[in-house]
Amino acid sequence: MQRRWVKIAIGAAVVLVLLLVMVPQFVNADAFRPALESQLGTALGRKVTLGKLSFSLWSGSVVADQLAVADDPAFGAAPFLQAKSLKIGVDTGAFLFHHKVNVRSFLAQSPEIHLISNAQGGWNYATLGGNGAAATSSGHSAAMPNVTVGKMEIDDGKVVVSSTPAAGQPFVWSDVKVTAQNLSFTQAMPFTVAANLPGNGSVAMSGTAGPLNRQDASATPMTANLIVKDFNPVATGVLPASAGIAMDADVDAQVASDGKILTSTGKVVARQLQLMRGGSPAPSAVNLTYTVHDHLQARTGEVTDIAVETGPVAVHIQGTYDRSGPAVAMNLHVNAAQLPVDSVEELLPMVGVRLPAGSQLKGGTLTAMIVITGTATAPVLAGPVEV
Repeated sequence: MQRRWVKIAIGAAVVLVLLLVMVPQFVNADAFRPALESQLGTALGRKVTLGKLSFSLWSGSVVADQLAVADDPAFGAAPFLQAKSLKIGVDTGAFLFHHKVNVRSFLAQSPEIHLISNAQGGWNYATLGGNGAAATSSGHSAAMPNVTVGKMEIDDGKVVVSSTPAAGQPFVWSDVKVTAQNLSFTQAMPFTVAANLPGNGSVAMSGTAGPLNRQDASATPMTANLIVKDFNPVATGVLPASAGIAMDADVDAQVASDGKILTSTGKVVARQLQLMRGGSPAPSAVNLTYTVHDHLQARTGEVTDIAVETGPVAVHIQGTYDRSGPAVAMNLHVNAAQLPVDSVEELLPMVGVRLPAGSQLKGGTLTAMIVITGTATAPVLAGPVEV
């Protein structure tokens, strides 16, 4: 009896394997390509092009050997996203027996995504899913589909951040991994992002985003925790080497946006910090804790407080900034009260100040009330310094 059941089990397993191998041969998955392209294009408000489709019964998925998502025409003709393959998890029963594609998940393999900002601060991804991008033949906006997809993943991706007109080198994220659960246009979704940065840096973010802002995707509400390791502004292309600012920084921040105001609080540990051209790195790590409120549409912000600390030295900065122009304009007030001169001396090379050889500052205090105006790349400092 036992041997009979073993034979039955083996026979059933063989039949199952044959089904798994043979069924996809009789399913013309590529016939669903126009429908899938149309569904994805309607959801994204962009033209979507898929390569040849194949069906895998084992994984319950349809696989496209290529994926391209068009960019907003205002930002150029190059694709917004390109991927080597797109794996679409489907309801197998509905697909095989009813010829319906009920999407459960997406996995984009090795995509390259281009994020571009213009001179007015707009982004090319802002119209994703927007009513204005997916128009019907009558010229009216297509309705936003209220669908939910269980999971979306990006694996081994690359994100290139640039501006038009071009200003400096693009900012590149590599080895990007993204996971988002319960994608919907009508509710918030949890997500995680991890990537590598140039110069051996890394970034990780986790939180929730949504529901999608249908007029401006860049104004979608979000809350997240951000962890950045070994951030080097010169290596990443954020600042040119000629600016004279250098550091290796770790960031632990909390970010919250209601679509209008983005609030960020956190801590930055800056090693080898140098703030002026011709300066030299600080001998010890400099700690910064901060709270900043950014008005997304107006492109202005308030610095509630930046506390700069190293050893017994503590400096506080408050003020405003304006990033609506070609360069970030600043109006910041620096309050440095009763700082021990001995500790301040260690920081002087960081701003390009060097004492004569063999000289030292011993004892006493330093107090400064400095106003910083001008731009971030060409600041103007003015105010009294008392020793």
